[in-house]
Amino acid sequence: MKLKVEVRTDEGFALIRCTGQLIFGEESDVLCGSLEKAFSRFRKCVLNLGGVEQIDAGGLGILAGWCRNAQALNSQLLLANVPAEIAEMLRLTRLSDVLEMHESEEAAIHACCQAA
Repeated sequence: MKLKVEVRTDEGFALIRCTGQLIFGEESDVLCGSLEKAFSRFRKCVLNLGGVEQIDAGGLGILAGWCRNAQALNSQLLLANVPAEIAEMLRLTRLSDVLEMHESEEAAIHACCQAA
């Protein structure tokens, strides 16, 4: 299954919901394009990974790179609804130390709004 991305915007932040595979190639390009567009308009972005069934090293690299990009832009990238297998990969690679993860989309949105 390819990566499907749904982007919604609200007052002050973008919400990106992902479904499918977050892997190197066309899928990671789709996510990068969505994040680039979101951060060109907003300083905060919630990335809901609840529908992501597979991630590879390229997908992990995208998350790490956009965390770094967001910081360089004085912006914030929050992850929401991260599946257990992906959360474990983030922990093993120590990316969980730099990526802000929330149990639900609502919790990430709340954190996003609190940091305003």
